[in-house]
Amino acid sequence: MRLAFFKQDLAAAITALTLVLLASVGSAQSSDSSLPRLVQHDGRYALFVDGAPYILLGAQVNNSSAWPSTLPQVWPALEALHANTVEMPVYWEQFEPEQDRFDYSVVDTLLTQSREHHLHLVLLWFGTWKNGSSHYMPAWMKRSPDFYTHVIGANGRPVDSPSPFAKSALRADISAFSALMGHLKAADPQHTVLMIQVENEPGTWGSVRDYSPAAQKVFDAPVPDALLRALQKQTASPRSNWREVFGDDADEFFHAWAVASYIEQVAAAGKAIYPLPLYVNAALRDPFHPHHPPDYETGGPTDNVFPIWKAMAPSVDLLAPDIYLDNNATMGDQSGAFSYNGGSGEGLLYCDGDLTLNGNFQFRGLVYVEGNLSINSWSWILGGLVVRGKTTLNLHSNGTVLYSKDAINQYIGQYSGSFVTLSWHEVQ
Repeated sequence: MRLAFFKQDLAAAITALTLVLLASVGSAQSSDSSLPRLVQHDGRYALFVDGAPYILLGAQVNNSSAWPSTLPQVWPALEALHANTVEMPVYWEQFEPEQDRFDYSVVDTLLTQSREHHLHLVLLWFGTWKNGSSHYMPAWMKRSPDFYTHVIGANGRPVDSPSPFAKSALRADISAFSALMGHLKAADPQHTVLMIQVENEPGTWGSVRDYSPAAQKVFDAPVPDALLRALQKQTASPRSNWREVFGDDADEFFHAWAVASYIEQVAAAGKAIYPLPLYVNAALRDPFHPHHPPDYETGGPTDNVFPIWKAMAPSVDLLAPDIYLDNNATMGDQSGAFSYNGGSGEGLLYCDGDLTLNGNFQFRGLVYVEGNLSINSWSWILGGLVVRGKTTLNLHSNGTVLYSKDAINQYIGQYSGSFVTLSWHEVQ
């Protein structure tokens, strides 16, 4: 549980983006030393830009904040964070509004404005997968669900997730991603773009794998020799299928193999045109209490399927986490319950958990509670009160909350801090 009154420069206390190198897949890098590339030496890895090591101090805009109309709000926030790199999505639905007709206008705007603000770019390709779904596929694909198929759950019903066995979708994604990489090669001789994320949190929620007839046929067939060799897996028979080889893990391992194989074909096609570093991100499973699917998204590079991803996606250089989990194994960083019995304060009161305020309580600034908030007895807050999640707010006796942006800025600003509006939180 984190509870703190902050009286320092908040911008300096923000970690905007941490890109963790969970696994190097070891794909071949270009011989052109001027290109951004990953360099390995004595078991250590570094990102090189223009022939020198580069420390990426980055921030990521919100999922729908890479449109030209929203960019004027982005640049001041990045300046306040002292970032040198920004992650921004490229939306397939915008990039290819009609089949085989590519619109480079938004990509060119991102390149031009990033250069004007002396920032590098990491582009996120919202292609076949975006958080396990296909919501950023072009409309012309969404109108043909029988052609660009979805996962079928074990109950026989479609799941809101693209099937890794949809060959038509794969061909379309290869075509679009190749067009993007070809355009970057021609339009970005300055190497504004450092690397590309291929898809976004690929995999599936709501079903451990695809149970469609096409997928089931492959599941019942022998496990590919290439995967068995990579995993150094011995089988009783060369005809052993997924269930016979992997037992209870068969469904999850099969889906990881299918998704990794799909993305490898997209990544390899793009890298053959323009060999920038490529990575894939994962919606993590709980590392302390992983449980079993469907408690987490399957198919993506979660920690238990790293060997499969490394074997099947050699064109992918990094496997990276999307971290939405608290480090609940660390004392002092645990979500929990906290009670504050009277008193006053100012600045920012942040609680990573539940908070109960007892007795007379007076605060000037912002109170931010991640869990539930109970205010008992007399209370008075000038500035703002934010309560997140599935919460209840109980006001007993006399409770007053006076919302004031000016008060928040005043009582935090006097400690040399400031608030910058980055973007609205998007609820999926």
